[in-house]
Amino acid sequence: MNFFGSYVSEGTVNQILDGGSDQPIEGSLAGSTPVDGAIGLFLPQLASLSISVVGLMAISIAIVMLSVLRILRTRELSPASALSLLSLIWLITLMVEISLFTGWITGLGDDHTNRILIRYYDFMLLIVPLSALAAAGQDSLWENKSFLRWGLVLLLSIPLTSAFTSHFAALEIQIADAPNLAGLVVNETVFSSVATVSLIGLVAIAAFPRSAKYVLVATFPLMMIATGWQIQDQYENFRGEKSAADLAGQYVNENFSSEEMSEITILANSRFDATNAGFWMDVPDIRYEVPSPGILIPVDFFPEERRILLIIGDYQVQGEFTELQSNENFRILDARPGE
Repeated sequence: MNFFGSYVSEGTVNQILDGGSDQPIEGSLAGSTPVDGAIGLFLPQLASLSISVVGLMAISIAIVMLSVLRILRTRELSPASALSLLSLIWLITLMVEISLFTGWITGLGDDHTNRILIRYYDFMLLIVPLSALAAAGQDSLWENKSFLRWGLVLLLSIPLTSAFTSHFAALEIQIADAPNLAGLVVNETVFSSVATVSLIGLVAIAAFPRSAKYVLVATFPLMMIATGWQIQDQYENFRGEKSAADLAGQYVNENFSSEEMSEITILANSRFDATNAGFWMDVPDIRYEVPSPGILIPVDFFPEERRILLIIGDYQVQGEFTELQSNENFRILDARPGE
């Protein structure tokens, strides 16, 4: 369960057994119930992930699917086709899991309605193309009828076209959620090149099937290098100077004892900022909350043993407290009883 971080814990089974709300959900699913979120967002998220994955590796998916179609047609399983079948099942399984997970955390209050999570299976962006490369080298793969190849290419061209014409623009793409996708959309040249190469590659697979391995070898490394370059450039831009979370964590580390740091609760606008500040604090047990910006939070909300509040963002605290530090980047409040 640690795979999904703090969102999934020992109490998750009880939440599933409790079920969803008895009343119809109107408007956003954010903050409804985890089960309502998982059910309500499952199909939209699965569709969004499918379109995004095709946008990132359309050529590889086409070859892998042709290999699986050959298994269904001939009932023969070679090592290369077995790898294709494994990678396709693996990819689909992960997409289903992440679709449910995205809805689950939206129901918990962390709205992921327009976000796309690919980081949990970034490794598939390498496994699927390698499976496709193994399959493309098998002459028997191209015994599939031409109408199957063209039908599959036309089928994949629908999500591919959607991805590059409207879908990516409608998403809230974050580098922490989907690094490769973030590297794709920030540069117009890379974006247009990947779209064009993917479409040409699909047509080449349908019209000149035995060229597939050459198309894959020629295009996939270039696409990965181009998007990878943009990812690195974004990271350097984001982390080129210290953020408010960096400064807050470093200040706490330099001015508070280990015992005092174990009593801190971090309030931040994102898990990234909260864990970033916690990284600098360097204590084994970091507690943080990610409330909605601008919310008024009563002191009693926090456990008595966790009432030193490190605030990174626009939050107001209601109750008795002593302000230990305040600047444009962060605030530190001591709301411990008797302090």
